[in-house]
Amino acid sequence: MSIEMLAKLAEQPLPRFFLEQEDIDRVLLCQAAGYVDAYVPPPSKDAGPAKVMRIKPEGHRALAIYYREKIRESGFGDLS
Repeated sequence: MSIEMLAKLAEQPLPRFFLEQEDIDRVLLCQAAGYVDAYVPPPSKDAGPAKVMRIKPEGHRALAIYYREKIRESGFGDLS
């Protein structure tokens, strides 16, 4: 899921680089959703890593909603 990749990206400083195809696919989902600025090289045998430069404002909004829901689900309390 792209929101989980987005949360992973938010945990460490950017830029971040990804070589595994599964991670690259998740970066592409985040990019398509408008959550991140990223460079993903065209697929080829010698393609370099995908690079995520920043989380865009829409990505930060999505993360806020995601974390708010996780807190509600945990039973910690209402954050209205």
